[in-house]
Parts: sequence; C-alpha cells; structure tokens
Amino acid sequence: MSVAICTYNGAKYLEDQLRSIEQQSRPPDEVVVFDDRSTDSTIDIVTAFASRASFEVHWRINPQNLGTTRNFEAAIRRCAGDVVVLADQDDFWLPHKLERFEQEFLARHEIGCVFTDAEVTDGHLESLGYNLWSVTGFCRREYARLQEGDGLAVLLRRNVVTGATMAFRAGLREMVLPIPDGWVHDEWIAVMSASLSKIVAIDEMLIKYRQHSGNQIGAVKKTLAATVKRSLSSNLESDVAKTKTLLARLDARCGDRNERSIPQRVQEKILHLQARVRLRESLGAGLWKGFRELLLGRYSKYSNGLRSFVSDVCC
Repeated sequence: MSVAICTYNGAKYLEDQLRSIEQQSRPPDEVVVFDDRSTDSTIDIVTAFASRASFEVHWRINPQNLGTTRNFEAAIRRCAGDVVVLADQDDFWLPHKLERFEQEFLARHEIGCVFTDAEVTDGHLESLGYNLWSVTGFCRREYARLQEGDGLAVLLRRNVVTGATMAFRAGLREMVLPIPDGWVHDEWIAVMSASLSKIVAIDEMLIKYRQHSGNQIGAVKKTLAATVKRSLSSNLESDVAKTKTLLARLDARCGDRNERSIPQRVQEKILHLQARVRLRESLGAGLWKGFRELLLGRYSKYSNGLRSFVSDVCC
C-alpha cells in the first residue's frame, strides 16, 4: 500500500499530516512525496520524516512547477504498492484509516476505488461542526447507488469524491494515466474507477479535513445565492470537451458487447450537455430540445434536474 503526497509550501501543517501517517495501525509500505518546488521549509520536514520513518519514503523535488494534478500524476506513477492512497499535505488522518481501506479492498476484489467522509476542521484541527459529505451534498440516495455497484451513474452526474479521502487499486493506473487536460486528478480517477470497476463509499470520517486561508478547493458551506451563481456561470462547453476525453479513453478500453454500454452512457451525457449548450445559445431554437431532455429525465440523470433546466433558460 503506497501513500502519495504532493507538497508545495506546506510547512505550516505538513508535520501534523506526516505524524498521522506514522501513527497508522496499518503502516503504509511506502510513502511517495513529490514536492512542486517549495520555497519554505517543506523539504526539511520531509527529509526529517524520511530519516525516522519505519517504512520506505521516496521523495523528489520536481525540476519545474507542475501544478497539483500533474504533480499527483507523477507521484502516482512512482508508487509501487498494489493500492495507491492519496494524501493532501494539510490534513490529519485517524489512526485506523489505512487499516479500514485494506479491509475494503481485501473483502471484494471487484472494488477498484474507495473514499470516505471527513470531519471538517479549522486550521487548528478543531471541528467546525459539519462533515465533508454535507458540504458536497453527497446524499443517501447516491450512497446507496454506489453500494449497489452503479457508481458510474452517480459520477456521470457530478463528482462526489474528494482526493484527500480516496484510494484506488494500482491495477487501474494504466487506464487512469495520463490525466487529460481539464480534469482534476480526483474527479478523473473516480469516474475512471467507476467505469472500470466498483467504487465504494465508506460512511466514516477517517480524516480531519483542515480549512484555512490557503486551501486550493476547500469545503466551505455555500449560500443559496452562491449555489445559484455557480449554476448560472457553469461552463458547459468545457464539460462537453471533458466528457469527450472520457469517452475517447473508454472507447479504447471497452471492447466486448457487455462493456460497450459504458461508453454509450458517456455518449448520452455528451448529447445531453450539447442540448443544454444549444438552449443557452438560443432560447427559441433550443427550447424544444431542452424540454425533451427534461421529459426524458436526462436533466435529473446528468445534471441537477429542474434547477439546471431553469438555469439554462435564464442564461
């Protein structure tokens, strides 16, 4: 089991994260740290960790700044374990996280990816009174769909997986890498895992998900106004392009008759998004197609239902 950590000027919180990894009831077989040219004391912390750890620690400084997704891609390539566990530099793991992951992967060979809930905390790891899934809106219906084995249905609609809480089998790496432009690493790994295997949600808070001024994405509760604004400003053309790259990757992998249903579902999402783009471009020309998508249930299947339809009309 390999842990992949990507660092960049993370000295303020990195020691806490590394200590939580050292204290795992099931230690990792190795930790791979790729630093994206930090200018603080991050490397000093990593080298001290490598010298005292009871397991292998492999680290490097990138020759040039790669950014988060490309840095994770490079770190994942270096991992030698049968399971790759992603870790952010500023969180804190509960002691039984890796043990719990291992239990899931050993229980069912068809599971390709797992992810968990998290306790959202402030910079001092004090609870903010809510959990990660409540922020992402991951609901019981979606949870049940995943546990039933149809994770692709959930992830074609939206991403519900946060990278800091996920792990996947290294056997998927050949299809997962390289990560296409426009995709964030956790979103891409999750949807590919759901396409090629089963993805499971563990209904436990196995990390403390730290919120601070330097978060790249974060887990802050959004107001209704912010939700509406985001819906109206969504870039559907970008979503079409992203989904086409997913289809191309799956077309190269899914060859037999049973597997062909997977790219067919992705193609259906592309057609849905294109209908939404048409509606936003021209209410007169696109309204019928929009109504058709609504009546066929594709707004609920691939978007946010009636709310997305209303947003498209308003746009």
